[in-house]
Amino acid sequence: MSEKKLSKLKELLQTLIEKGFIVPSSLPIAAPVFFVEKKGTEDLRLVIDYRELNKITIKDDYPIPRVHDLIDRLGKAQWFSKLDLTSGYYQVQVAESDQWKTTFRTRYGTFHFRVTPFGLAGAPSTFQRLMQNTFMKELDEYVVVYLDDVLIYSKTKELHYDHLKNVLQRMRDARLFVGLSKCELVTQIVQYLGFVIEPGGVGPDPEKVEAVQRWPLELLDRKQLRGFLGLVGYYRRLITNFNKWAHPLHELLRKESDMTWWPKHTEAVQRLKDALAAVTLLKIYDPDKELTLKTDASKHAIGSVLEQDGHPIAFESKTLGPGEQFIPAYESDLLAIVYALMKWKKLIGTKKVRIETDHATLGRMLTQKNVTPRLGYWLAKLADSDIEVVYK
Repeated sequence: MSEKKLSKLKELLQTLIEKGFIVPSSLPIAAPVFFVEKKGTEDLRLVIDYRELNKITIKDDYPIPRVHDLIDRLGKAQWFSKLDLTSGYYQVQVAESDQWKTTFRTRYGTFHFRVTPFGLAGAPSTFQRLMQNTFMKELDEYVVVYLDDVLIYSKTKELHYDHLKNVLQRMRDARLFVGLSKCELVTQIVQYLGFVIEPGGVGPDPEKVEAVQRWPLELLDRKQLRGFLGLVGYYRRLITNFNKWAHPLHELLRKESDMTWWPKHTEAVQRLKDALAAVTLLKIYDPDKELTLKTDASKHAIGSVLEQDGHPIAFESKTLGPGEQFIPAYESDLLAIVYALMKWKKLIGTKKVRIETDHATLGRMLTQKNVTPRLGYWLAKLADSDIEVVYK
């Protein structure tokens, strides 16, 4: 390690020892450590390489919620408070009998953790379980939780103060601590999990949009390409026909691809950048309003938009496989409908969906008795959906 990194390591170890998070260990088996730079800064983050331990760890399948499932709960909210736990994982103690497993080695000695370190395979699930058990009564009523990020939402300011008081009491009882510098309290615009949320609306975090714009138009290797697609793909629900433009880039990731970069790939990167930059606030799903589904299909992709009161609440798209690229237009439209309804099944539930289409045959096809096996398979997926097809 460089002198800068050794100095940082020594400082960090001293802090962890003083807080009681780590203690010296004499075990001969220990994980190595290294530093990585935090994105956009010169700050260093210590990483403990627990890969060998994770290989033999029984996986914890406790579910981590999907971000959009949490945002979909906020449709009627007017006031928000975001609480960010201080060094979240460090607030979870490791059983004394298991602490030796976290042993790591450094230039200044060998240590093991008394609290949960970052990098353990089961850490996210363990922490999510703790948070959801802590707020079980409040979850989906006026609280959503994603790991160490807690969002409180309310219809009125007066009610919000009560909700905030209840949550803080829960945290006090559970001995959970927040860092005030990262909290946002009693506000109508809040940043949460990479999104900007305000009453009835959601959009991308401007800093993340700017980060996408800084990517080069020509991506030189698979790692760089995956990084770009991962970042912009996080917002795919906000982007019209995302897969139409992502398709040529995904083709480059195939095993048989030699990563030859053509003008169409540069155009795809630029289109995705422009599409994300053009996103304004989308409406958040309101369970009391009617749903309308509109679809679009091309040779390589299908797309759909879910609306309420004429405002988009979500976009979805899918790249077509080789066997799907030559089906008739009305079948592509049906495939887009099936894909969208399945994708948003948790959101829609048993609610009726109005489907607008410009294919007059689609409505008749939904009631046909004699159909091809492919159409029969798709229609079977719609059997429990409450839909109304309207020809526009």
